[in-house]
Amino acid sequence: MGDLCRLCGRDRPLLASHILPAFVFRWKRESAGGSPLRNTKQPNLRVQDGLKKSFLCEECEALFSRDEREFA
Repeated sequence: MGDLCRLCGRDRPLLASHILPAFVFRWKRESAGGSPLRNTKQPNLRVQDGLKKSFLCEECEALFSRDEREFA
């Protein structure tokens, strides 16, 4: 099936999760006057947001997303 979710430990398909919350990158773009973000490894390419890794299942990702909106 999938891999083990790093939060609940169940074997489920994992979603690509932001390493740093998406609101950090929104703030960074807004505070730079709307300038696009760049990747340090490929500075000529614009990036939408930060690095993502597959850590959490859909259910656990939803738990973090809910709390992240309130925290932001």
